[in-house]
Amino acid sequence: MVPTIQATKKRDVVLIMDLQIKNHFSNLTDEEREKQGFVSLLTNKDVLTKLIETKLVFIAKNQFSKCVGYIFAIPRHYADELIFLKPLVLIADKHIPSQTKDYYVLGQICVAQDFQGNGIALRLYKRLERELAGRKCKNIITEVAISNQRSLIFHRDKVGFNELVTNSTNGQEFKVLIKTIS
Repeated sequence: MVPTIQATKKRDVVLIMDLQIKNHFSNLTDEEREKQGFVSLLTNKDVLTKLIETKLVFIAKNQFSKCVGYIFAIPRHYADELIFLKPLVLIADKHIPSQTKDYYVLGQICVAQDFQGNGIALRLYKRLERELAGRKCKNIITEVAISNQRSLIFHRDKVGFNELVTNSTNGQEFKVLIKTIS
């Protein structure tokens, strides 16, 4: 059965956090990280609950209402409140022309290992992009660890992000990517 994509409700926070923990780089072997990709950041319950209020968090659920994927975007102005977002926004602001500073940050996209390769990530992204386009968003930025080749390929080749700059944070290199919303 094809998972459904829907706006996230507050009760879904725990489901997202569970999948996030399972796919965090620290909980995967080197082989798993290379094969399936990983998430670099764990978001706490308060942050996810706040993001759900923005209506920019979408979840993919299977027929048993299990979270098999999620995506969320964060308004740029949240950088003042969310400390983990500030370094990316500062870098992006330095490299994005002033007329394109109307952007959101793709905070994270994740699909459960058993459901990868079925187009769920692309469906989640397209759903988010429709919402952003409706908000007259011009650009979306994200940052992907260079070691996360599966995610880099997805963002570049399947979704159409372009490289803005390479950045190093805590000894790990990241590509900062940008995509114009059409």
